[in-house]
Amino acid sequence: MAPEVLAREPYSRSVDWWSLGIVIYEMLVGEKPMLRPSTGLVIPTFLAGDAVNLISGLLQRDPLKRLGSSEEDACDVMHHYFFRSIDWMALLERRMQPPFIPEDVRLSEDGDQHLVLTPPSEGSLAMEKDIAEAFRDFDYTAM
Repeated sequence: MAPEVLAREPYSRSVDWWSLGIVIYEMLVGEKPMLRPSTGLVIPTFLAGDAVNLISGLLQRDPLKRLGSSEEDACDVMHHYFFRSIDWMALLERRMQPPFIPEDVRLSEDGDQHLVLTPPSEGSLAMEKDIAEAFRDFDYTAM
């Protein structure tokens, strides 16, 4: 949560930009960001400069200085160098091709997409018979 929410202070839409910064960090790094009170955000050295700049702007502790919190709102974020390859109009008009399309996607009768998962092989995931018996009446078990 944004610092102003945790401090129970009044807040604006800039808390959403904070959340976007957290999500982008987690997507690029693979774990939650470390936010230290004294030193602030700990950013791994393997991140590209434009990613560091974007995340730092979105995770600015002062909500008035946070990227996206000006009168330009989302335009500030959309025009950031990190998103330079995004054609925002094509995206909004749904003319943009996704960078990845899973091979086995099926549409159900209600139009929702459902990924068809490859079933696990019997070898490594098979349960011992006594353990399997304990779950006999279950519809689903996960390993």
